[in-house]
Amino acid sequence: MFNRPQRGEKHQAGFTLPEILVAFVVLALSLCAILPSFSNGLSGIGASKFYGEALVLAQSKIDQLGTEISLEHDELTGLTESGLTWIARLDRRHADGLRRLNNADRSGVASYEIEMTITNNEGRTLTIRTMRLAPLQ
Repeated sequence: MFNRPQRGEKHQAGFTLPEILVAFVVLALSLCAILPSFSNGLSGIGASKFYGEALVLAQSKIDQLGTEISLEHDELTGLTESGLTWIARLDRRHADGLRRLNNADRSGVASYEIEMTITNNEGRTLTIRTMRLAPLQ
């Protein structure tokens, strides 16, 4: 049934020390190769979260321009509770969008070029540019 070692023979069970050391070296090298991928993945999740929040904030602030936020200023800034800084730069233009508007437009409507920049405390930045029509003020 069982092969018992004869006299003078040693019964060997398990792994030898060199085999165990080689296994640990292979495991360590594998982990060194894999761990940066996890770090990059976590960094990507953080960036994705920022860009999602920044897009919602930018759209919200652009929607407020001309209704809750006056269009009289060339630059507006603010800070959110979550630590995002926003800067809106406004440039009032003719309907053709090529020259700055110096006189009142006869249509009673002005076009605005809006540049909205959102920045977080980690240095990530999102900038959106759009055009908007609004009544002359």
